[in-house]
Amino acid sequence: DDHQIEDDFRMETKKFLNKMLKAKRYPGEVDQEYDETLSELFEKVVPGEGDEFAAVKPWIGAIKEPKDHPKPNPKPPAQEFEIDWVYGYRNEESRMNMGFNTEGHAVYPTAALGVIFDYKNMSQVYFGGGKTAFSKRKQKDDTKNMHTDDVSALAISQSRQVVVSGQNGKAPTLMVWDAISGEMIAKKKVPKGGRLVTSCAVSPNDKYVAATDASEKIYAYIYSISGGANPIAEVEINYKVVHMAFSPHDDTIFATCGKDHVIVCDLEKDRINKKRGKAGGGKLSSQCAVAWVADPKFKNHMLSAGVDGQIYHWTGDTISKTYKNNKGAVHSITCKNDSAAGGEVVLVGGNDSSLTAYSFDGKLTKLFNVELSSVARSVDIFNGRLLLGLKSGCIVEMPYKEDGKGKMKEIMKSHCDGEVWGLDVVTLETGDTCILTSADDNKILAYNIKTKEAVAQGKVNAVSASKASSSSAKKKGARPKSRSKTRSKSAAVKSRRGGASTLSSEPPENQSRCIAYCESLQHLAVANNLGIVTIREVDLNAVLNKEEGALDTVKKTLFKQLKKAEWVEAMAYSPCSKFLVVGSHDNFIYLLDTNTYKKCTKLTGHSSFITAVDWSLDSTHIRTVCGAYELLFFNAKTKKRDPSGASNTVDTVWASQTCKFGWNVQGIFPSGCDGSHINNVAMTKDQKLIATGDDYGLVCVYRNPVLEGHDAGRYRGHSEHVTKVKFSDCGNYLFSVGGQD
Repeated sequence: DDHQIEDDFRMETKKFLNKMLKAKRYPGEVDQEYDETLSELFEKVVPGEGDEFAAVKPWIGAIKEPKDHPKPNPKPPAQEFEIDWVYGYRNEESRMNMGFNTEGHAVYPTAALGVIFDYKNMSQVYFGGGKTAFSKRKQKDDTKNMHTDDVSALAISQSRQVVVSGQNGKAPTLMVWDAISGEMIAKKKVPKGGRLVTSCAVSPNDKYVAATDASEKIYAYIYSISGGANPIAEVEINYKVVHMAFSPHDDTIFATCGKDHVIVCDLEKDRINKKRGKAGGGKLSSQCAVAWVADPKFKNHMLSAGVDGQIYHWTGDTISKTYKNNKGAVHSITCKNDSAAGGEVVLVGGNDSSLTAYSFDGKLTKLFNVELSSVARSVDIFNGRLLLGLKSGCIVEMPYKEDGKGKMKEIMKSHCDGEVWGLDVVTLETGDTCILTSADDNKILAYNIKTKEAVAQGKVNAVSASKASSSSAKKKGARPKSRSKTRSKSAAVKSRRGGASTLSSEPPENQSRCIAYCESLQHLAVANNLGIVTIREVDLNAVLNKEEGALDTVKKTLFKQLKKAEWVEAMAYSPCSKFLVVGSHDNFIYLLDTNTYKKCTKLTGHSSFITAVDWSLDSTHIRTVCGAYELLFFNAKTKKRDPSGASNTVDTVWASQTCKFGWNVQGIFPSGCDGSHINNVAMTKDQKLIATGDDYGLVCVYRNPVLEGHDAGRYRGHSEHVTKVKFSDCGNYLFSVGGQD
């Protein structure tokens, strides 16, 4: 009967669904495998049960083959790229992750790379990164000996010849490499479920490496460098670990520190014995870093950095004395015997942005205290030189002086808090090329690619000249507001609205994910994450000459009166310099006259947030893409949408290709990925190459046009989604920025 037929049908359907749910791949999904990593992130849905990217391509009807384009070629470009320079230093998850090698070069992590930086001769060597044939998720890339995700911990051996570094991931890897050449020495595996290498260390004779994970019970592992990939012993720590260090006197003894603990571990054959540090009857404060005393006379002595601002002096597993160093936490500590500095020196980085130096002869004696621009998360001393890794993303080098008055030199400046999205590249008439970036950390940075240094820093939330003079006048003559009329900081925080999703500690008005520069006007447009755009008068020649405040002269502030403003992801000046187009997350596009920036036309038609805008070379047309995968065209003369724009622009030459939908970029999406996988697109000025930045952390370079099935040159280095890519005018350089890395 009908009921029986319906029951049979349900049973067959259930059998089919169960069979499909057990399958690793579905028909037609060549490159996408549903594995253990994906199963932790996503529920499995049989095709037909969920939204399919192939069925939701609204831009298909809006693409037409242009009349003039290079001949399609499915092969990767003949041109190959290599990493030329990396601007960045990351210490968000770790402490004491930087130091000198035997040549006096700085060794540190950023993104998925280890960097060896000869800052005197301005050269860098990299562990990891470069070209890869692997096009799938980064965690599965075993084609090269390199990190594929965030380098979460790094340590340099006592000999300064060996580096160990660990990354995050469900089964994270531990890499051992040469501190001078960057060549691979060994690859170790952290057992499944480790999630993250939280700390690592090398034994004094370069025999062992140790690491801790972020598994449920938190383990410490020890490996033989010359042995196999698996640990030779492990021990349950059961407390969150943020740092570890080997004794400089014994290959088998190391200590861990972190949440509520210091634990001393001793390797005995194939097992690790542990002793938890005694706090003298009370609960031990959490510790941020640990260092063993280098002098053999005190080989049983350690120093640790407490979150309560104390330096803890340990004899074995017992506290013998504490020293108050600063208010707030002590973030970093090291103890080194440096003959150029007169012997045993202890360096301590405090939460008050101080660097304190002590001597040690059984007790600590303070030598000097130096004020820094940010908290020192990593400290080292070698041959009379200090190396400081700051929380702000800066690296500082200074000579050791007994009075602490050595001149500081900032050898690296980078973004540090939240994500980096803003990127523009400008080639001046002089031939100099300047990189401009903005991020969630209230920083605008300018880099000179010739000298490979940061030449200027500005603020996203810069005060305009008129506002500054008004504020100054109020300070001179006006009475201060009464306390009852002044909102508290907490009330101000509660009232904030909008903004992009971010882990930044800065408010959205201090965050920026989009910038655009017009050389002929010398205008820099900076959009914050509340949808406000500031127009700044910026002479890049002054920027390259390192003139103070060169990025902070605000001329105009736009969209202050706009209700329900949203953050801005895309902006571009027209080639004729007469217009600025702003694509907002409020689903609208704003076309502004750059003469006064007062004439503003709202262009409508999109049903979602704007992700990209392109100008035609003659400044007559605009094409845009939104989060609903729509590709629309607008006429800049009539200031109206052109429903037949695809057909009307087949003869048009476009000044840029940032839109990820179009006839010549239809093959940039890997199979099994939806439209959000590609974050940004760029094209060379001669229109021969197209580059993409994606969620796998890859930068891919194709021949133009990119049709279905075309192959690319693929490049690793980033550990997070690549948010922006852009070529230099000459096409010899390709720049990229990574979101959270």
